[in-house]
Amino acid sequence: MQTIRFLQEPGYIYDLYTLFMRRYAQPADADNAQEDALFSSFSPFPDELLPFFRRMEGGGCFMLNNYFDLRTSFIHSTNAFLSNVQSELGRYEHVAEEMLRYYFEDLFSEEIAQYRRSPAAVNRFIRQSRYPDSFKTCLYDFFLDPVPKLQKLSMELMRKEYELSRYYARNQEKLSQAQSAFDADALTRLLAANGQGRTNLSGYTEYRISF
Repeated sequence: MQTIRFLQEPGYIYDLYTLFMRRYAQPADADNAQEDALFSSFSPFPDELLPFFRRMEGGGCFMLNNYFDLRTSFIHSTNAFLSNVQSELGRYEHVAEEMLRYYFEDLFSEEIAQYRRSPAAVNRFIRQSRYPDSFKTCLYDFFLDPVPKLQKLSMELMRKEYELSRYYARNQEKLSQAQSAFDADALTRLLAANGQGRTNLSGYTEYRISF
């Protein structure tokens, strides 16, 4: 018999990142009542954090690609792992290089080394990139002085985490209903169908579920 265990992670941190992605993907003057109702529960999202959460063609963003590793042990915990993320964001030079690799994936190691010696070298990469001019401005601003942006990101993640916890508390009844209505057998059938029969959960003694 399988045991069902509901975890806070990874759904919680995914929601946190997705808040930023949805906010930056929606034009400031867009008329979307559902989105407006959601974001009314949260403080403003600073424009300078866009490079961390800009949605790419594959559907991800820098933070999801670089700071959301499902292979780590945090997914076995009921506690948020934001403190681990903030610790990693404190490695300023490393994060800046990761950002450079993320948005300019064709760069050679020698060109990455140029950035280490002179941040101004990144201007050429930005100028020749395919990104819209408005986003190029965001990238210029980040690479010119990344440390304040990373400190701002860490602070905003902490603020939004608190606001998200309050949002969850107000919607606790919906979460409880979703958990009580969870059907492990239906999930097994769904995964098997989507995986063309290759996904089989019957051998597991415990389900770990994160909404």
